[in-house]
Amino acid sequence: EVALAGEGGRQAAEDLQRRHPDTRVAEIPNGFEPALVAMRTPPKGGTTILHSGTLTKDRPLEPLLRVLRPPLRLALHGYVAPEIRAEIERSGVDVELVQPSDWEDAVRRMADADVALVTQGRGAGDETAVAAKVYEYLALGKPVLCLSNGGATESLLRRLEADQLVARLD
Repeated sequence: EVALAGEGGRQAAEDLQRRHPDTRVAEIPNGFEPALVAMRTPPKGGTTILHSGTLTKDRPLEPLLRVLRPPLRLALHGYVAPEIRAEIERSGVDVELVQPSDWEDAVRRMADADVALVTQGRGAGDETAVAAKVYEYLALGKPVLCLSNGGATESLLRRLEADQLVARLD
């Protein structure tokens, strides 16, 4: 028996079931803490884009850094891999780096942001995996700037009609 979690779980479960028809496959839906909905605030019309979580080479920033100009401001809360730090340094863009913290602080920062960022390339499982932070971003009512290769996260945002800020990594 195999259990697959998350929005992309449906596609992964169907693929696994096709390849292994004698295996019992179950999809476990992903979600968010219901208390997040109460933390929603009206849009401020501000300029802060926040990424919360881990950024690695499979979650590149370079496409955004190429076009990011003031008054837009980028804040990265969480772990930033050396490859991403190098992208930031090469870009010359002023980026706020905030050390990882507990979930409550992370959620407060997400609630205070104007736009929430998710970047997910193929190496991060873009085809079938929705970045888990997207559920929290949506629960908090944040517009989601999604940079991807057109996979599961983008599909979810399109289905929810929350795809106004979807762009491809290329």
